[in-house]
Formats: sequence, C-alpha cells, structure tokens
Amino acid sequence: MRSIPRPNCPVCGRTGRTRYESLQDRLFGAPGEWRMVACDDAACGTLWLDPAPLPEDLAEAYKDYYTHASDARPASGLRERVLATFGQRMLGYPPPAKPAPLLATMARALPRYRELAGFARLYLPYVAGGRVLDVGCGAGNQLAQLSRAGWTAEGLDLDPQAVAAVRARGLVARCGDLLQPDLPAAAYDAVTLVHVIEHLPEPALHLRAALRLLQPGGRLVVITPNVRALGHRLHGPDWRGLEPPRHLQLFTAAGLQTVLRDAGFTDVAVRSSARGGDENLAASAAIAAARRTGSNRSRGMRPNPVQRLLDAVERAGVMAGVDCGEELVGSARRAGG
Repeated sequence: MRSIPRPNCPVCGRTGRTRYESLQDRLFGAPGEWRMVACDDAACGTLWLDPAPLPEDLAEAYKDYYTHASDARPASGLRERVLATFGQRMLGYPPPAKPAPLLATMARALPRYRELAGFARLYLPYVAGGRVLDVGCGAGNQLAQLSRAGWTAEGLDLDPQAVAAVRARGLVARCGDLLQPDLPAAAYDAVTLVHVIEHLPEPALHLRAALRLLQPGGRLVVITPNVRALGHRLHGPDWRGLEPPRHLQLFTAAGLQTVLRDAGFTDVAVRSSARGGDENLAASAAIAAARRTGSNRSRGMRPNPVQRLLDAVERAGVMAGVDCGEELVGSARRAGG
C-alpha cells in the first residue's frame, strides 16, 4: 500500500510529534507498518497517521472489513421496545407500537441502557416526517433503526457491496461520498456520520459538504473514537480505537469542537460516551496478545470480569463528567431555521 506524507494536523494545521511507531493492523490484516503522531498543541490533542495511505490505495485496507454484516433485528423485539420507549422519552419520538414503560422505568438507572437508547436513535431529536442522510451506512443497520423510528432515511456509502446489501433490505442508499456535486443542497433535516470522520482523508472538506446538505436549523451528529478514552490510557498502541491504517485521524473533544465550528456549524456540543467500553477493552487486550505472538489477526475475546469492572468505572466516570468514554458524540446545527 503506497503512502503520502501528512505532516500537519487535520484540525489546527500544526506539526506533530511521534506518538506510536510500527503500528500494524491486527484486526483485518491490512498490509504495512504505520506511524501515528500527536499535535504539538496539547489543547488540540489530535492524533493522525503520518505518512498515510494514498487515497487511491485505501480500498486495500477494507478488503476484509465488517461493514457488510447485517443486524436485522425484528422491530417487535423486547430490546427494541425498551430502546424505543427510551427514545420517545429522551428525544421526542412517537411511542412504540408495543411500549415497555415498566421495563424502561426500571432500566432508567442503568447507564448502559441510556447510552443504547441514545445510540438507537443516533442522538437525534425527532423531526416528524424528517429526512436523514446516514453517511457511511455500511449494510444499513443504523439506517434501519432510523427508518423504524419514523425518519425518511437514506444511506450513502463508497462501497458498492454495502449499498447493494442496504437495497436488498428494502432501504434507500446510493454509492458515493459527501463530495458528490449531485447531492441536493438544503434537503436534509439531519446528517449522521457514525464512525466515519476518522476514516476521511480531508475531514474538514466533508463537514463543509455536510453543512451544504442540511436545511437551515438541520442537525449533524458525529460519533467517533475518543483519544482520551480509558481504553486508550490503559492500552496505548494496542487500543482498539487506533485501527491503523483505516483511522486516519482521531479527535479529542476540543479538537472535534474546533473542526465542527471551523466548518461553519453552530450550537456545537461534544461529550464523551462510554458505549461499548467492555467490548473495546476486550478487543484491545486481543490486539495486545496478537502483537506479542506476532500475529496479524487478533482473535475475538469476550469481556472478562476485569474488563466489565473497568467498563463500569468508565461509565461512572462519564456520568460524573470525566472525559474517559470510548466514543465522542458531537452534535451541531446549520444556522437558521
């Protein structure tokens, strides 16, 4: 896989210093060794690959990627009913056809269910009859959630196989990215980028394109790994969130706020989320084990009791306002409306 120099921070433009060297893809076996640098401005804190894969060669890093996997759960399932009830309470969604108010009330104290409920609706306040574009939709799992919740949902993905999988589910998707000139301006009430922005060679350019697609007052939601995550602090170069060479940059809360504001968004808010902490901790431990044995593929691991305890610590920290969750959830609006 060919590479190109990338000496400047994709958020603030400063130079960086080496944070990790000789990183390998121990998740999906993409070739090469990679260097990740940290922005010289500690307040920015962005990490990025330098050098990075040549854009024309990036497809090689996704040959065995997981985005084709479908998760077509029935809408009437108990889990869906609990999450839908939370979604209605938290974000103004219509109540589900089969509500589970007692279960939802009992689960209100559980941070994990609150996070799942927010993610099930992608943290989007409901817009009756609203139109949403899910960028990097993969096989359409999130798209299906949004459609069931009442949105007019459309997907966008560069991978034609992923788009075909979405269409096979009876959902709407097109092949391409946000830079396509034929995407309709001011046509969407919401645009979502869930674990997408870290994959983009020019994130600022794509965010400005997303702004163009939103109606005045429309909302953008960005979910991405958090540089300050507890998992990163514990596992360093083996942290699941690094994922070289697919993750071209990783943000702190301050860095994500900056790149959203610089793209022209208003009402920018970024917070830490502990969703998936136990799974990320287990995956990080598996990556470390693969590195020690020289393997280019880590074996899947279920969270063990220690990792579940650390997950509980991470969730408690997030609830207390500590920036330690595995993900950042960024929300912003286009001015007007």
